[in-house]
Amino acid sequence: MSILGNENVPLSLSEFQIFDRMLERNITSDELQEYIDYALAIFNQWNGKRKLFISEKGASVVMLRDNEWICKTGMRYTDCGENYMAILEVLKRWKK
Repeated sequence: MSILGNENVPLSLSEFQIFDRMLERNITSDELQEYIDYALAIFNQWNGKRKLFISEKGASVVMLRDNEWICKTGMRYTDCGENYMAILEVLKRWKK
């Protein structure tokens, strides 16, 4: 996990599932990229091949495929509930 790190992950939207999620949640690709660019925490999975970026405005999940980061899903912070906001408060307190 990275706290307050910026990993510079350029986003690709070549997976069809993400388009369904974007329409369903009314999220743009710019918003998904913003969640990545301004992440307060980054969680790595599968030896760094999948990442969860958590920002004040929302979260993006990306996966490395063929040397390209593919966005798998994304959500606004308002879709996550009060626990999300509590986690953000803790992260802000530990900001270096």
